[in-house]
Amino acid sequence: MRADRPWHGRVLARLGSGASQLGNLVQRARRIAAACERHGVTLPDAAVQFPFLPPAVASVVVGMRTAHHVSSLVGRYTAPVSDDLWTELVADGLLPATALERGT
Repeated sequence: MRADRPWHGRVLARLGSGASQLGNLVQRARRIAAACERHGVTLPDAAVQFPFLPPAVASVVVGMRTAHHVSSLVGRYTAPVSDDLWTELVADGLLPATALERGT
């Protein structure tokens, strides 16, 4: 595991030793990336904005170490992401339907 990618170890730990599970995760990520591309959105842009979909989320903490990271995050947060992307991801079973519940 690389020291600058601690999430990698957590993902693998959750998967255990099942190579097929890792393959499924990679395949799912590729399908999400393809949907993003169809909607003119980058996967990182969608990833930054996804946690803000549920109204119960008041804030998201993103780790940044440099001014470049801050600038990049602001760009990703403000990039246009169509609601149609999220709808497609739910329809394709790549996101739970509850991801789009905006509350009342």
